[in-house]
Amino acid sequence: MNATERIYETPYRFDALEAEQHQEWLETITASLPPRWKRDAIAIHQKKCALNGLQPADLWLTDFVEKFAACRIAPNATDTDIMAIAEKQAKRAMERAQRWAASGSMKMRRQLDKLCIEFGIQPPGENIGDAGALARMTDKLWWRRKLRSEAGRERENISIALGYVHKHRDIYISRESLEAESHKQRRNAAILEGMEAVSEDGEIFTIAELAEHSLSNPALRRGEMMVRIKGYETVANELGHVGIFVTLTCPSRMHARLSSNGAPNPAYDGTKPKQAQAYLGDLLARIRSVLRHEYASPYGLRIAEPHHDGTPHWHMLLFVTPLHVGAVKETIRRYALIDTPDEPGAQQHRVKFEMIDPQKGGAAAYIAKYIGKNIDGTGIDLDENGVPAQESIGRVTAWARLHGIHQFDFIGGPPVGLWRELRRIHSATVTLAPDEIAAAWRAAQKTTDQNADFAGLMRAVGGPTVKRADQTIQLATKAGEHIGRYGYEQTTKPFGIFHKNKPGKVFESERKRWEIRIRPGKYAWSFADNSAAAYRPWTRVNNCAPRTGSGFASNSSEGMGSNVIAFPRAGPVGNVGLSSGLTSRPFSPSSL
Repeated sequence: MNATERIYETPYRFDALEAEQHQEWLETITASLPPRWKRDAIAIHQKKCALNGLQPADLWLTDFVEKFAACRIAPNATDTDIMAIAEKQAKRAMERAQRWAASGSMKMRRQLDKLCIEFGIQPPGENIGDAGALARMTDKLWWRRKLRSEAGRERENISIALGYVHKHRDIYISRESLEAESHKQRRNAAILEGMEAVSEDGEIFTIAELAEHSLSNPALRRGEMMVRIKGYETVANELGHVGIFVTLTCPSRMHARLSSNGAPNPAYDGTKPKQAQAYLGDLLARIRSVLRHEYASPYGLRIAEPHHDGTPHWHMLLFVTPLHVGAVKETIRRYALIDTPDEPGAQQHRVKFEMIDPQKGGAAAYIAKYIGKNIDGTGIDLDENGVPAQESIGRVTAWARLHGIHQFDFIGGPPVGLWRELRRIHSATVTLAPDEIAAAWRAAQKTTDQNADFAGLMRAVGGPTVKRADQTIQLATKAGEHIGRYGYEQTTKPFGIFHKNKPGKVFESERKRWEIRIRPGKYAWSFADNSAAAYRPWTRVNNCAPRTGSGFASNSSEGMGSNVIAFPRAGPVGNVGLSSGLTSRPFSPSSL
């Protein structure tokens, strides 16, 4: 037996030379890891060595370091590093576009799509025309946004693999990711403070002030959520429907850590939080499809929140007829247990039901704590894991942003866009409107004498289970062109409502024209670009902005490079000129 074979024999004690050589190997292979990751990777290696022997431990460490090295962006990359990579990728995209320019925009776009996919970035969707897609993929700010998200998720995936994310250490989200998300929010807040909106009436507000009066404000967001769910409950009571509270949990194989002690879950298969969320979404889609065909469709609210290890689980408040309660429960349970039904605890924990008892406060009161603990902590001192509400809120919202998880979704009922459009319609406009529209308009208004009533809107559109296309009141939209950072693009925007039986009569809403610009004297270093474009006003209006010769909202060709590619614009509008310089593009907050 040679020395190598003796080292990997279990149990085995190193001699002095072998121990020194192995320690050098450990230092070398972990040299590229950040300090905390290096320390903990070596600690895990030592535990595995004691339990399973040296060879499995070394193989685990080698695999881990290889996964770290395979990350397209180093998980410990700084924002400066990401900006440099984004600039490099945008330059590569421009060079590739120039090589394929003669082949037409379709082939050119296909080649740039490949560049994105090679780097793990999702290219622009099919709903975006060739011109807009090519403009995005050759823009360093577009790459910067994409790479920041990708880097954050890769960093968190490694943190989960190292065992940082669980309730005995960093609950819901790792320390590094929480800090990065907090930094991003501070940066965004500084940007909003440095910009202002000027209305056509001469009103001036900072974007931060406007955000405080929008659904970006957690208190207002929670308020609207409660108004809507109270409306659902009111209509359910009128129809004699009952509420079921459902908790859906992912299979054990999707959980990285055990809740009892934070130890590694031996059944874990490497599923990421985003993948687990997609699993639950597909599961609910199949359940709803069956229920629609066999029973009356349930309606209510779905809330996604993290387990202690970052794996999502769902809470759902569903309203159904009393006759179908048993069938609905059986269908949900059957589909929830298709995946690994025999694993320990699956029957007890995979899906849980609780009937809502009106005598104990009703459905809205029951769900209020779940809404509060995922928005602003109202009514919550400690969450179910014993974390103080304010700390829990910060971690949960950072978790949702990092993984791109939509926390709330209403099931059934009218679209919220219709609700908000009704508030933009003047009272005189609906004087002679059909009864359903007049009733819906009154329900949407909040006055000193009455609160907004979402139940009134649900009644007006025909009820909570009517398909969107068959609802009595519909949103009126019109196509147009929007001038933005990536040229002219086709858009569809609401401009009022109409009755389904009279589609030609639109009750139009009112909107102001606003100009977004940098606040005087706020030439902030924290903005995305120090180019001249960063100091030009950016206008967002209902109608198209005046066109310029370059196809962008700029009155000069300052910064235009000599390598210009003409990308065909969708529709009958000619060409958009794209330069490698950014100063020819208008600045907007969404570019950061």
